[in-house]
Amino acid sequence: MTKILQQYSVSLFFVLTFVISWSFWSLPWLYQQGWIDQLPNWWGLGSFGPSLAGIILISLLYGSSGLKRLFKRLTRFKASFKLYLVVAFLPIGILVTTLALGTLLFNAQYDWSLLPTISGFGLVFIQILLLGGPMNEELGWRGFALPKLQQSTSALNASLWIGSIWAIWHLPLFMAEIPGYTLMPFYLYWLNTLALAIIFTWLYNTGKGQLWLSVLLHTFFNTINWLMLPLLPTSISSKIAVIYVGTMLLVAIFMVIKFGRNSLSNQMKNIEI
Repeated sequence: MTKILQQYSVSLFFVLTFVISWSFWSLPWLYQQGWIDQLPNWWGLGSFGPSLAGIILISLLYGSSGLKRLFKRLTRFKASFKLYLVVAFLPIGILVTTLALGTLLFNAQYDWSLLPTISGFGLVFIQILLLGGPMNEELGWRGFALPKLQQSTSALNASLWIGSIWAIWHLPLFMAEIPGYTLMPFYLYWLNTLALAIIFTWLYNTGKGQLWLSVLLHTFFNTINWLMLPLLPTSISSKIAVIYVGTMLLVAIFMVIKFGRNSLSNQMKNIEI
């Protein structure tokens, strides 16, 4: 049994992630189609699918020692100051570049009064950190799938696999037209997620498996996206989305060229799950 789990562990992780998440995320679409009378307010719990699947697979494969190593990777906060700067300012830099190009190319005007106060930003940041994606997902995508895939393929290939499946995982939210998932067509979202996966792999490998950095970067990206959406003029929001995705892809391509497809980092070492 353990041999089968080891051999098909990544596939089982992806299947379990989809089963958990889509069991919840299908509810808004079913409600919209009139197939259920009420939409439960707990449908959003589907976002915990990747982390829950990662914890289950690690527990089955490695027992309590594997869970301890996972927790250690999550709570290892010590990292170079440069990495923390990248985590904080890369999402901001991509946002500023996107908005600046929107103004330059399309004369976009933004309503800056919609930005929250510093305290409001902090509250949103904490909420997103705990419930808005990072902790819900990273114990699975980067905590389990990425190091597992990198045992048998290059960092770039692992990133492309995770990025594609990560995008498809969100399909029920597109089908139900959940706010935040109507700004761009799915193919653009897929390209954006591929770029994100490459950036996350670079960070994970450079940070030598520190999950906290992945959680933090995920939080910054989600928070920045939350800030950007209300600012966008409706008439050209789709064009701004193209600029955003294009900027993300350029960053990802730069990382592949600079660090190489095999490791996407000059700091990589074998990371024990």
